[in-house]
Amino acid sequence: MMRPARTNRALLAALVALHLAALMGVASIEWSGDLRSRFLPEDPAGEAMQLESSLFGDEHAFFVLAESDQLLDRAEMRDAISRWTEQLGRISGVARVWSPYDLPALARDANGDLHIVTVAETPDPLHVLATHPLAGETMLRRDGRGFALTIVPEKSATATFAARRALVSAVENWARRASGHTYRLTLAGALPFEVSCLELAFGEARWITAFVLAVSIAVLAAAFRSLAAALVILAVGGVNAASTFGAAGLVAAHLSQFNLYVVPVVLTISLLDNVHITHAYCRAREDGLGAAEAAATAMRAMRFPCVMTSLTTAAGFSVLLTSHVPQVRQFGVLAAAGTLIALASSLILLPPILARVDPRRRGSTARTAGGVAFLVPARAILVVAGIMMLAALPGALRLHLVPEYPRLLTDDHPWMVEMDRIEQAWGGIGRVSFLLGKRAEEPAEDLDPIELLGNFSRLLLARPLVTSVTSPVDVLRYARRVARADTREAGHQNDPPSLLRALLSKEEGEQLDEALAAWVSRDSNWLRIIARVRVMQPEKFPALVRDLEGFQRTLSELFDVRLSGWVLLYKNLETELLAEMTRSFMLAFALVGLLLFFVARSMVWWLIAVAVNLFPLWVVLGLLGWTGHGFSSGLLLAPGMALGLVVDDTIHVVHAWRAALTSGDTDRALRAAVDRTFLPVTVTSVLLAIGFAVMGLSAFRANRDFGLVMAAVVLLAWAADVVILPALARVVAARGK
Repeated sequence: MMRPARTNRALLAALVALHLAALMGVASIEWSGDLRSRFLPEDPAGEAMQLESSLFGDEHAFFVLAESDQLLDRAEMRDAISRWTEQLGRISGVARVWSPYDLPALARDANGDLHIVTVAETPDPLHVLATHPLAGETMLRRDGRGFALTIVPEKSATATFAARRALVSAVENWARRASGHTYRLTLAGALPFEVSCLELAFGEARWITAFVLAVSIAVLAAAFRSLAAALVILAVGGVNAASTFGAAGLVAAHLSQFNLYVVPVVLTISLLDNVHITHAYCRAREDGLGAAEAAATAMRAMRFPCVMTSLTTAAGFSVLLTSHVPQVRQFGVLAAAGTLIALASSLILLPPILARVDPRRRGSTARTAGGVAFLVPARAILVVAGIMMLAALPGALRLHLVPEYPRLLTDDHPWMVEMDRIEQAWGGIGRVSFLLGKRAEEPAEDLDPIELLGNFSRLLLARPLVTSVTSPVDVLRYARRVARADTREAGHQNDPPSLLRALLSKEEGEQLDEALAAWVSRDSNWLRIIARVRVMQPEKFPALVRDLEGFQRTLSELFDVRLSGWVLLYKNLETELLAEMTRSFMLAFALVGLLLFFVARSMVWWLIAVAVNLFPLWVVLGLLGWTGHGFSSGLLLAPGMALGLVVDDTIHVVHAWRAALTSGDTDRALRAAVDRTFLPVTVTSVLLAIGFAVMGLSAFRANRDFGLVMAAVVLLAWAADVVILPALARVVAARGK
């Protein structure tokens, strides 16, 4: 008798030690502030972005937009640019500040010689900017009532999220102080958007977790009519969630911002087994057992179903490990690990705490609550369920992929409202870059690459979402206008700066290289064509991407062509996630189905359990289609995870039914099983639904869609387990007789 007790004490001591060690890792967690962590590591667009960063060093460049209610005044604009450029340059982490007046311009001196000057040195800067090929809609507002300053950060200022937040915060504070009656200053660009998204995620994760805790206490205290029981269940669940992230902090370099939301998910999942074990403990105490014996009885009764439900839940999350997206794999690891840690705590840590605290219910446990499921004839229930599934079919067939970027937040969020306003005032706020590298072989004699690039710019500008195109080739046209010279007389060259250098002295040609550093690499082996695109209409992106890829194939005859841009990253991500949805669901179905068969131990009852658990998924997908919603990124991996979760109640009901099936009376055994499990499966379903539904209040579209759909699936699964499962089992059993 002493050996099992010693073993239990040893396991308890080991688990407590592991929890304490894991909790020490919470302080070591580092969060990645780079939205690119959401994407495929070997994405061609991502590799092109890295190449672009190495060549031009402005990957994290962002903008300060100076806007006025009046047309710009030349003197005021010159003074403001000079003053603000100097002030921004003194901010720690700022490597360079580009203004419209820094753009290269061509001008003749008194002798008629051509010289490189800046726009600021021309007699009429505003007039030059209005026609300058490199200004376009990127540095001047379309109506002439604003200009943009481009901030290029130092590498150290973007190495960590803390550094990025410090830089963006410093620039925001400066913009707030510098804004006045004449100009209103705002920040725009990917870097401030990344920082804002991560700060928003931190804030949401905190209040969502606090809300889940508060509601869980209320639900548990009401269900068990005992505040002590609620606190015990939550205490063990809270330790599990903290230990999960503490362990991640010890072994992971960086965690993605998306995985902040695993905290409330793991917390809620950690409560499920605790509810069933505590419920069994309370029933045992009501049957007259002592506290220690009741705890042991509850653990023996719940060990098998809790192990199986935890394994199916972990299986639903673990299929995400097959994803090619790093942050999706992180989500799967954290959620699956949290589920298994919760199982260990529920079986080892919770029983001795129950025996020590002895949370007694006020009154007796309702033991006939599940009888309501038998008030309606079984065949009527199945007819209604069949009609619901048939009605869901047309809706499911209407489902489609919904492009999301950059509308990551809800339409009424201030950032989305501001981005809509900026796009209307400035034109395209997104960027797609064509990186053109020299090939070893010479082009054909009858091909003029400069003329080809000029035609390409015109074709690109004709695309519906493209608002401006800037490239060194545009400077050639500008030079022709100023110099009134035919550059073809300079000789056939592949390098645009060389063509302009033929018009200038060697010294001024070197100045040109410096002036065009944003468009031509230092070694002149790569040049960049930048297209500004409208990004607030993501539903039109697929057609635009197809056009861009067609241009890439055409230009590949002359250049080594790479496409770079966030639009392309998101398009490739969504395509991959759509493929992974089918793969992850099939894998989850195989794993969960195998575990479910081990519980059912019969092909007939396995088919019943499978049908019951596919019902909520199918109906919710049909409802999405009927309401006009499609698959956003937040929903593409939900079916596999949902399947791993919704089978939990089925396992508890089937296990209770098999335990009650002693006399061979299936109907009586089903009634006893539903009566025994009705309260705990209802409580766990309510907790899960609340934990997911609160994510519907998130500002992030993906989190909102994921939370609301998962909550709907959980509630439908509860109805299926306490109503449809008994009805289907009764009909099958009657036919079997």
